Amino acid sequence: MKLRRLKKSLGIDEVIEKARIAADESKWHEYINAMGGVFAKRKDQPIKLAYDASFDSETGECKIGFYDGNIIQTIKGLMFKGHRILTRFFSWR
Repeated sequence: MKLRRLKKSLGIDEVIEKARIAADESKWHEYINAMGGVFAKRKDQPIKLAYDASFDSETGECKIGFYDGNIIQTIKGLMFKGHRILTRFFSWR
């Protein structure tokens, strides 16, 4: 997960720190417990992925999916208690 991209403590909360350490040390059971347990619903998990719309660098328009016509979104980082934590800073081509 994107937590492995965070190499040091953010000092935001104990929950994200437990999840970050568990992900970094490949301790799956501790990571699941930090995320609310096995039976936690996705909407109740404290850490979620943060998405952002993809833009064409030449025209500035949003990229649209070929088949469904929806805006293409890419993962940019994490969301935790209303805070956006960026883990991807570059867009490679």
